[in-house]
Amino acid sequence: NLDIVVPNPGEPLYSATYTEKGAQLDTIAADARIKFIVGKIDEAGFQADMDLWKKSGGDEYVKEMNEAYAASQQK
Repeated sequence: NLDIVVPNPGEPLYSATYTEKGAQLDTIAADARIKFIVGKIDEAGFQADMDLWKKSGGDEYVKEMNEAYAASQQK
């Protein structure tokens, strides 16, 4: 499958926030996605859930991953 693989450049990177809060962040995102797909929330509700994700550590997780990726490119 090497011809069709889509690599994940973030896979080898580390985030202390994700180590600590990853399960909670994953649950927030998955629940929001499912609620939106089945029609329990609209786009505003989905955005509110994503705001909760950001406030619950998502912003810090993104920052850490961006920094880790940038550092990995300097080697």
